[in-house]
Amino acid sequence: MVRVATISVAICICVMLLSTFIIRGFQSTISSKITGLLSHIDIVDFANKYSDESKPVTIDLPYLSKIDSLPAVKNIFPYITRGGIVKSSTEQQGMLLRGFNNSYDTTLLNSYIIEGKLPNFDSQNSKKEILISKKIAQNLNVKIGDNLEMLFIEKIPLRDKFNIVGIYDTSFKEYDDINIITNIRYLQRLNSWKENQASGISIELNSLDDIDSADDEIYDIIYNNRSAETSEITVSIKERYGEIFEWLKMQDINERIIMIIMVIVSAFNMITMMLIIILQKTSMIGIFKSLGMRNSTIRSIFIIRLSRIMLWGLFYGNAIALLLSYLQIKFKFIKLSADSYMLSEVPMLINFSDILLINIVTFIGLTLLQIIPTMLISHLSPYKCLKYVSGVK
Repeated sequence: MVRVATISVAICICVMLLSTFIIRGFQSTISSKITGLLSHIDIVDFANKYSDESKPVTIDLPYLSKIDSLPAVKNIFPYITRGGIVKSSTEQQGMLLRGFNNSYDTTLLNSYIIEGKLPNFDSQNSKKEILISKKIAQNLNVKIGDNLEMLFIEKIPLRDKFNIVGIYDTSFKEYDDINIITNIRYLQRLNSWKENQASGISIELNSLDDIDSADDEIYDIIYNNRSAETSEITVSIKERYGEIFEWLKMQDINERIIMIIMVIVSAFNMITMMLIIILQKTSMIGIFKSLGMRNSTIRSIFIIRLSRIMLWGLFYGNAIALLLSYLQIKFKFIKLSADSYMLSEVPMLINFSDILLINIVTFIGLTLLQIIPTMLISHLSPYKCLKYVSGVK
């Protein structure tokens, strides 16, 4: 029974830790991927709140320096998006051409490049270079060095050819399916916009946790400084991709359900074991009672014994969970469907404060629950126990 109880606690704490590591990993990795590719907050014209193509904003707004000085702000850069159709010699599909300049932080996007390189974002660059996703490359059956023809729908349709210089793969289906990266200057010329005009201004924050407070501060700055001729507003990534963030938040519910189930299973096993041990030690309890020992003291003996069993179970469970997490982080042997989960392997995020909290709560909770079976000790008669010990009938 001691071995069974130890194994039970070890399995339960291992499952709880692994579920926490995986859920935290999902939330952190997907949030970082979305915000890294699409920025935290955009400043756009009111007419562009749900579309970036109708009216430009000025990228040298006088109040941008105030926004840049906010503690939560990490980087500010302009962007232009333009929808159209991209086609190869055999296939075609819809796409969103996304243009950046040198102020765009390419660190994250660089990490997703599987072939080739990024386009040149220099403002003087005249080459029509593009970075496409692996999904688009497969759909159109093209490779690095090939030219892609793009069709932009206007009153008079426009056609142009671009050279593929790189292929990326973020495993973020919503992004990979349509986004093609290029230099912002080409899109400014295509839209007949000035060099200081763009679809919007992206604001990258130091942390996703700052997004709500930063959004309010930035909106106040814009509202207090914009002119009568302009109508800039802010749009946070939570507004545009609210369904994804709601899905991530729902993972907390899954985590709580797993925790509750594991605690119930472990508590059931521990209570069962305690009852069996108490019944096995009836003679010992009788001797203690006949010597004048109090019920509370006898109960504390059993609880201390059980606490040692739980500590060993916690030790083994923590060791197994950390080992499995390390192996997954190192070798990524558990794979996922990128189309369903936006990730190609199970992510792990080890947070030692979570480990400490889960262990403490589990230990205290299971220990308190053992008070219930030890109440049986109070109902055991010392006289009957003594007769049992002495063999007197």
